Amino acid sequence: MKYNKLESFFIKAGLIQDPTDRYSNTGTLYPIPKMVNEDIDLTEVIDSKTIELSKKYDTIYLMWSGGIDSTTALFSFIKNKLPLTVLITGNSIKEYPSCHNDIINGAYPNIKFINVKDTNDIVGLDLENSTILTGELGDQVMGSALTMFYSKRYREMHYSQILAEEFTDLTEESIISLLGTADLNVGEYLWAINFIFKYENVYKRIAKNYKDLLNTDIPVEHFFHSDGFQLWSIQKYKEHANYDNKYLYKIAFKEYIHSVNGDDLYLKYKRKLDSLQHSKLYTRCFDHHMVDSCLTILNKPGYEDVSV
Repeated sequence: MKYNKLESFFIKAGLIQDPTDRYSNTGTLYPIPKMVNEDIDLTEVIDSKTIELSKKYDTIYLMWSGGIDSTTALFSFIKNKLPLTVLITGNSIKEYPSCHNDIINGAYPNIKFINVKDTNDIVGLDLENSTILTGELGDQVMGSALTMFYSKRYREMHYSQILAEEFTDLTEESIISLLGTADLNVGEYLWAINFIFKYENVYKRIAKNYKDLLNTDIPVEHFFHSDGFQLWSIQKYKEHANYDNKYLYKIAFKEYIHSVNGDDLYLKYKRKLDSLQHSKLYTRCFDHHMVDSCLTILNKPGYEDVSV
């Protein structure tokens, strides 16, 4: 049987076999909050999350990749002058070398750092009243990074032109209930399925994979998990999904970072990379062959059918 590339993504990403519908599933652990009338201010949401975490834990270890999500968390702690310990890997240095140099040279007095081989290399850390902080839910808040593999023309097509009814029937009721419409293009639709159906799986997998690797429970916090982030995401989903080029994906997070560090190059030219692939946790979060195959499909021009 042949599928077009968006249908292939559904199958390969497990969204058909094991989705968790946070809108209609009353048993979900992380329900979508009820909408509010007032506009949500992203800066206030970011800063309040940082303050909340700092009150909750004595020590916070940030899994810092140098990517946009974890760097947003980092500069919120820097801005609010709250203590943070950054776990630095070789990939952190590659993704944001100038920031790495600032950290190790003491530019930020409230920031400590530990060099680790990998983000799972936490043996020996003092975890009493501490937590591992990850920015992994940034993709669910901002929409799928997979939209970057599509041309703008493709992203602006209505998703019903691409997906067969066997796929849309699984999602439309919850999408309409949440947004009041199913009139979404491909980019907006990918935001919706990430936000509604994939969020809970992503929330749980880092802690699960730490336990599998280290045979112990590790406290994990997601920086982008809060009612504020979710409500802001819903209010701004069209902006998240309809960026003009790959450098404008997650621009709101990059603008927050720039407001703290003034790094014009990072603001203009940093783009989303798959930071998790550099971690041993990646081998448990994803099947390498599935991801490689999926990216091969998504990189093909147009939207011709391809065999799965």
